[in-house]
Amino acid sequence: MALDDWNRLGEIKAHTVSYLQKADITHKVDSLVETLYNGPQQITLGILTAPSATKEEILMEKLLPVVPAPSSLFIGREDILTQLEKYFVDDSSSLKQKFQQHFVLYGLGGAGKTQIALQFCNKFKRRFSFIYMIGASSKESIDQFLVQIAHKAKLAEDTLAAALVWLYYQTTEWVMIFDNADDSDLDLWKFFPVCSHGNVLITSRNEACTKYAFENFYKVGEMTNEDSLAVLFKASTRVNVSESEHAAAQDLVEELSHLALAIVQAGGYLHHNRHVKFFQYLDSYKSNKPKYLAQIKVQNMDSYSLSVFATWDLSYQKLDKKAKQ
Repeated sequence: MALDDWNRLGEIKAHTVSYLQKADITHKVDSLVETLYNGPQQITLGILTAPSATKEEILMEKLLPVVPAPSSLFIGREDILTQLEKYFVDDSSSLKQKFQQHFVLYGLGGAGKTQIALQFCNKFKRRFSFIYMIGASSKESIDQFLVQIAHKAKLAEDTLAAALVWLYYQTTEWVMIFDNADDSDLDLWKFFPVCSHGNVLITSRNEACTKYAFENFYKVGEMTNEDSLAVLFKASTRVNVSESEHAAAQDLVEELSHLALAIVQAGGYLHHNRHVKFFQYLDSYKSNKPKYLAQIKVQNMDSYSLSVFATWDLSYQKLDKKAKQ
């Protein structure tokens, strides 16, 4: 259009109105206005003009990054799983409630919080459109993961902001799991898409993380006696034990405070040392407790990278000075 074509403004207006009345254009304009008015994190032109993901790309995103399956040694925890099921599955979805749902699992390291989250997601994976397992031990690890989401979604910008905006527009039942969010100085709010849908599950040693979920949290403590024995027997691959050995196994899980990680560690040792009986391990454990707690066993069957001692020490270091006294 030239400068002297002002007399064609009526024609141009008619074409513009016709263009804006197209369903897809109307939707884009409405979305743009809504974003600018109620928008989440900082919006850039590159994010707004990024092409929408195709069905094939969305399907690929459902698979990447891969969420690991729960440990084959996972047993029980039905009370906690029932709570998660009721909140995320049985009750109305976030889309129906128009409210982003948050739940926090907190407790001592080694209690099994991560495995509970994995078991829940594995059991109800059809309930969610996307499942993201985010290592939340530091700001850098969360940033890196969200940048990966932006890259997988083929957004115009591989940035944290772009990923959060993308999730803002994924009006489905996605779930973000912030695992090992133990740093009390780390503000998780800035990593939640600012929208009225979606699901967030947090695992932490830090009870203060319950602030992200209001009344929807659960303290993960020791396992039941029955589950503790079941895990020990399964990890050690001991079956048909004598009454005296069963009694020694009972004493051992009590000595280990029914802590999931400690029991898996003990079971791994006994699996690789078939000649050692439960009562022998228990006696040796009591007399050489510092040595057992300090070492990271190569034969750890459940892929935990820290020894029992390191797990407890990490939990201890998270306590304030008064609690340590």
